[in-house]
Amino acid sequence: MSLDSDRPLYDVVQARGQTPAETLLVYVARDENQMDYAHRVFRFFDPDLRVLRLPPWDTDPYARISPDSDIMAERLATLSRLHLGFADHPTLLVIAAGALLQKVAPASFFTGQIHTLRVGDTLPDAALQDWLREGGYKRTSTVRQRGEFCFRGGIVDVFPPFSGHPVRLDRFGDTLESLRAFDPLSQCTVRSLKSVTLSPVSEVILTNASIQQFKEDYRVLSEGLYAKDPLYQAIDAGQSFPGMEHWLPLFHGPLVSVADSLPKNAIITWGAGCQTALAARWSLIQHLYEQRVSSTKPSDIPYHPVPVERLFVPPTGMGIGG
Repeated sequence: MSLDSDRPLYDVVQARGQTPAETLLVYVARDENQMDYAHRVFRFFDPDLRVLRLPPWDTDPYARISPDSDIMAERLATLSRLHLGFADHPTLLVIAAGALLQKVAPASFFTGQIHTLRVGDTLPDAALQDWLREGGYKRTSTVRQRGEFCFRGGIVDVFPPFSGHPVRLDRFGDTLESLRAFDPLSQCTVRSLKSVTLSPVSEVILTNASIQQFKEDYRVLSEGLYAKDPLYQAIDAGQSFPGMEHWLPLFHGPLVSVADSLPKNAIITWGAGCQTALAARWSLIQHLYEQRVSSTKPSDIPYHPVPVERLFVPPTGMGIGG
């Protein structure tokens, strides 16, 4: 992984045109606003360029609430694409600085969780429902948001992270006869598709294996004080719990850095102000962790925070240029 620091945004656009298609160019933005601006700039200069975005969670570290579901879906779409590779299309990754500090699930999480469906495939109900549930999708009566699905006889609607529209899977028996992107408001077909990729929509998937791993790790983390803990009770029952994502390594084992998820020949460029943004975020992470550790009010709901080093990567040694 090479580093090209402190280059203006327009130089990054020019570099994209000079970079081989199989090389990933990464632009680290100061914050979400700069990330959104960079995304628009790159798409304007090259509408055919695949631009991936990796935002940070929209919650404070060690919060009691979960990240927004759309943000989670976008993160999973990007991380899944990094796992699948992108040599088929010129690609640029725009990442907010805060997301660079946050560790992510290892590659093993994505293996077996990404499924590409094609017209003509055999697709039994049971297998499809298992895939969707294990990927964190929620069953609804009408699909309108990413991460939702519904069954209506031989027709299945699903909104995967990769897609700009939900997709209608029309089956005859177990055979997938057609794939159509549709408008979630009008329910009208937007275009026909030859294939669709289903990837996870949540960074925490409650399977028997992940629940068991969480329980074992949480017993150690809580020093045995888990019996009446509402988080532990919910996960033990196979139920989601607000903010459970802040215990991410307990479901996956050791996490990996975003940098480790990138190809070795990736070229990283830095937006202005990244050094200040990363230092401020790192200070906030440490402060909020210490607050959780030192909170001893008898009325408090138990909160056993995951050590900082298991969830985050320090900004030292990143070679930041601005």
